[in-house]
Amino acid sequence: MSIRSRKPVGPVSALLLLVMLLYSCNRDMGDYVRPVYTDYTVPGQVVLSFPKVKGKQIPAARFSIDHINHRIYNKTPLPYGSEIDSAYLSMAVSNQLKVTLRNVSSDKRVAWNVAGSDTTLISFKGGRMELTIQTDKKKDNQSVTYDFRVLTYGYDPNKIVWTDMSNGLPIETEETRMVVLPGDRRYLLSRLGRETSLLEITTLDPLDIRQVTEAHLPEGLRPYTAYTSPKGDTWALDAEGHLFTSTDLVTWLPATPAGVTVTQLLSVRTGAVYMVGTEDGKTYSIYQLDKQSKVTTEVGQVREKFPVRDSYVHEYEIASTPHMLLFGGSLASGLPISTGFFSSDLVEWGALPSKVVYPHEGALYVTTADRETLYRIGGVYDKGPQSTIYKSDDNGVTWTRMETEKAPGKDFLPISHAGGYYYESPKGESLFIFGGRVGHDGESTRRVWRGTIDRSAGIINDFTRK
Repeated sequence: MSIRSRKPVGPVSALLLLVMLLYSCNRDMGDYVRPVYTDYTVPGQVVLSFPKVKGKQIPAARFSIDHINHRIYNKTPLPYGSEIDSAYLSMAVSNQLKVTLRNVSSDKRVAWNVAGSDTTLISFKGGRMELTIQTDKKKDNQSVTYDFRVLTYGYDPNKIVWTDMSNGLPIETEETRMVVLPGDRRYLLSRLGRETSLLEITTLDPLDIRQVTEAHLPEGLRPYTAYTSPKGDTWALDAEGHLFTSTDLVTWLPATPAGVTVTQLLSVRTGAVYMVGTEDGKTYSIYQLDKQSKVTTEVGQVREKFPVRDSYVHEYEIASTPHMLLFGGSLASGLPISTGFFSSDLVEWGALPSKVVYPHEGALYVTTADRETLYRIGGVYDKGPQSTIYKSDDNGVTWTRMETEKAPGKDFLPISHAGGYYYESPKGESLFIFGGRVGHDGESTRRVWRGTIDRSAGIINDFTRK
């Protein structure tokens, strides 16, 4: 399979895109658990729609239904600050039996029927209800009751507070990349000019970073190009297109395919490395390097509008099937590109049908420990480097801009080419930014930023609360 110039998205890519978008739209739209009591009438497809209040519109919410524990709840909480008063309840039931709701806060009861569900407002003030369904027309006492809760963020999940750790790095850097080896060993690849270094993060809380003086990194190695396989072998490029590999980050070996100038790595798998390169400096291809045999095979040609350098590739799985998203980069012509691409095989790529403007280089992408959230920090855009931060809960298909707060007198400057790490501890969750280039002029730095989201207020109406 190959990529041809101006070739339309093939059926495989089109199907992948459809699956990805449907997954994005539906992943938080609720789960349906098969009822334990199959002879009971049970609720299904529960949706709340909220009227606009004082010009503010709370988004409609679809609810998960747990028929084992008799719970109904929205997996994605309503936005922080949402004030619930009343709502329209839509619900599917298998038979038109008696359905009542009791507001736990006010103890008021109301009957519900599907005929008036679109026009009858029900008081959901407080967000805790009991939903009771009569399961036998002839027996009034034959019923099942669900604990119905409207969950709401008690904190702002889109607000991150930054602490400046000015001299957190032992040396200045202008480009860093976080590498985590098996055993949770954390390192930073660092570059300043042509000089490259290896830093070891011995502890994060408190922060302690040392320079690994015995490491011998290739001169001019570009940390931003580095990718690590699940087994821990790391691959990276220098500015001249030479490929290097290391199993411990201390000793590096040349691995450039004969006759190929490598411009971008796409993925480092357990048995193979995928990359973009050129043999004549004019046409670019996608190559597969078999790690065991060292044989390099051209597996596809790069189309005209596909970036050949400076991109970032995010990999994730859906139903144990790998998928890749590629953000930004530069074309063979040298022009920067701010769009995204998707693929399921690293060979055939389709453009994301999205209006999202991605940085064309230098952005920091960090995933949470459970890989449910992807952060995008800073990067170089058409108008220069920025300090904006976005997060995505659907692997980069849609993005939400985050609000940043910092200590007085400490500016969160535009940043690019930094390393980053998401850290969970008994004290909470933190997002670290290591080094890189800061300010509009891209100055080198020793600075480390530690960002936290204060989740102490928890989720309102969570089931852990009585």
